[in-house]
Amino acid sequence: MSRSCTLEPAYLAGNEHKSSNLTGHQADLLDIGMEYMGLQLRLGALTEAQHRAWPGQAWTPELEKIWSQEVDPIRDRMAELRRVATICIATSLSELRTKAVMLMELTEDDPQDARAQLILSLCRDLIALSEARSLAEHQCHDVSGEREQLTPARAVQS
Repeated sequence: MSRSCTLEPAYLAGNEHKSSNLTGHQADLLDIGMEYMGLQLRLGALTEAQHRAWPGQAWTPELEKIWSQEVDPIRDRMAELRRVATICIATSLSELRTKAVMLMELTEDDPQDARAQLILSLCRDLIALSEARSLAEHQCHDVSGEREQLTPARAVQS
């Protein structure tokens, strides 16, 4: 089964320069998710280093400019990956997880906002279900080495 989606001509028209990693105008949600997670880790590491190197009062407009030059391209690429993910149809739990991770990052955790809380709850559920399924798939081998068939309900129970 192909996991790629075709990018619409309207999308490509203004974004050819940004979509250099999308060979043949195809996008794979799992590849997008892996790249996105790598960028999240990189951004997190840069943020941690920034907090250690320039705590509170040491932060200046000059440092802000340097910081922006480092993180803006990362954030821009993450935004691009989110836009591409919106036009791809998820066909597996792993691909749904990719979209859930992205949506969760964009949703502010406001306890007073029922919509935000529902979105975050749904994202957490999808991520947990995906992780349970992945773990169950790795553990579901019988003595002969053949895999058992899993249903989503059995994956969660494992």
